Amino acid sequence: MVKFGLLMGEYAEATADSFAWMLWVRKMDGEGVDYVLGPCRESTLLAPLLGLGPVPAHGDSCFDAPLIGLHDLWVLDFDLCQRLDMTKEGMNKAADAFWRNSPFYPRPVHPPSAEQGLWKPFVVRFLATSEVLLSEEGKNDRQLPRVLIHEIIRRAHV
Repeated sequence: MVKFGLLMGEYAEATADSFAWMLWVRKMDGEGVDYVLGPCRESTLLAPLLGLGPVPAHGDSCFDAPLIGLHDLWVLDFDLCQRLDMTKEGMNKAADAFWRNSPFYPRPVHPPSAEQGLWKPFVVRFLATSEVLLSEEGKNDRQLPRVLIHEIIRRAHV
């Protein structure tokens, strides 16, 4: 990705957004999903031409990289996803899915590497997006994103 000048930090943030959306909006664990680069949606490309103004979320915008031009990050293969309980046990299940879903999510790796540079933006974006998505939920649910990140990090050291 570095060699081709692709937008690794931006992809990390986009995967954080989609991971948060799967967990907190769809309440599924994200088991086995794939992320692929593909064309922008037509509505995204037409928005400026129709005078629809700035787009509020990544899902409505495209990436632009020199080698491949305008493109977007698509999420595929939801067939292995399962219902996610909003509990500590559910966060354990989501952490399992996170670790099995290699290589799509940045990892809290040690010793530091190029991938380590993607972990922080992923976590910051995941927590920010989660806060927005869970803003109307109870205190216990609003704490789940941090519980999940803690569990993911804990497993990196096992």
